[in-house]
Amino acid sequence: MTQDTAAAEDIVSESFIKLWQKREELLHPGAVKTYLYQVVRNASIDFVRSKKREAGHLRNVIGLHPVAETDVASFEISAETHRLLYQSINTLPPRCGLVFRKFYLERKTLPQIAEELQLSVNTVRNQKAQALSILRKSFPAVFAFIIPFCEHL
Repeated sequence: MTQDTAAAEDIVSESFIKLWQKREELLHPGAVKTYLYQVVRNASIDFVRSKKREAGHLRNVIGLHPVAETDVASFEISAETHRLLYQSINTLPPRCGLVFRKFYLERKTLPQIAEELQLSVNTVRNQKAQALSILRKSFPAVFAFIIPFCEHL
């Protein structure tokens, strides 16, 4: 159900912990089996829903196409791209990073950012250019992979 062996093992382990915590309430052997089945099933459904939400957030943030549930490799690549994007942005000077986030991730226009930050549009444009320049120099491989996704925004 989860398409992820490690997650399935975690779910089973947590289910047995929940069973142990409720051991006094479950006196009949049939009740134990039913309880374990429901706990594992519900936790698996929650896990799959969580992964779908994460995939949706990734698509919104960096404009990726939908990640197929069964394609774990694609999901891992998307998650790694997301991690690299934020790691790279966090190395920018504060104002450059803020402008970059607002323009590429929040999809705001230069005038909107200028008004919000009480700066001129030219200052915002320069901060955005500076952020792109820093990312190009500091993280050429990451930049080459990530920015094409952002520029579609």
